[in-house]
Amino acid sequence: MTTKTLICANARSGYHAIANWYCSQLPGKARFLNNCNEIMKPRNISVYKNPGSGRAMVCSFENFDLTGFRPLNIARMFQRVIIVLRDPYNWLASSLAKDGHLNLPEETFKPNKKYSYSPYFCQSMTRIDLWKQYARHYLGEENLIGSIPTTYILFNNWHKSEDYRKDICEQLDVEYNSAGLDFVSPRGSGSSFDKRQYRGRGSEMNVLKRYKEFLENPRYKGKRDRYFDLLDKEMREYSEKIFNFKPF
Repeated sequence: MTTKTLICANARSGYHAIANWYCSQLPGKARFLNNCNEIMKPRNISVYKNPGSGRAMVCSFENFDLTGFRPLNIARMFQRVIIVLRDPYNWLASSLAKDGHLNLPEETFKPNKKYSYSPYFCQSMTRIDLWKQYARHYLGEENLIGSIPTTYILFNNWHKSEDYRKDICEQLDVEYNSAGLDFVSPRGSGSSFDKRQYRGRGSEMNVLKRYKEFLENPRYKGKRDRYFDLLDKEMREYSEKIFNFKPF
């Protein structure tokens, strides 16, 4: 029997690193279907051949409005959902530093025309509003996905704490190992700041202080006012509640 897991996350949230790590924990053969549409057609597929027996399929929805969960009947396809959330200060810095349409977190956008996506994929609301929606779910203020088992992974905690990663593995009912931690995704040109220069050394990346690089690097000077405008009171409050993070 193949176990099926769905990962929901915003672009630039670090979810590719988490997806790779999770697939590396699974025993046996795991297939990762990246950036799927609602009929599970992926942009690309990675295959993991791990020690042990078992078969697993892991799919990711990028920039997915959770109000689409019930109308698209997503729960019938999966046994578990993972929602990834990154603190807003570093998430916005990485988003604004990225070239192209992902540089516009305050706007909706249509995914690549080469692939067909439901309007629930970031066409129904902005990525700023999606970030807030995921934050409300983490805090239990909203539930749009029903009773399917759901695990929340805070990227900041996952990156810095082995104990946190072990706890997540326990929640996901997989045996912990350190495989996959140094992965840097080749998708989307890699990191907004470092591109792919840390491939094989992903754990060395300074991903929890991107906001400092963004504010101090003259390259991004013209985007700083917009950064503070987007980082509104609600996002700052959620950051304190969820991440205990208030850098300034």
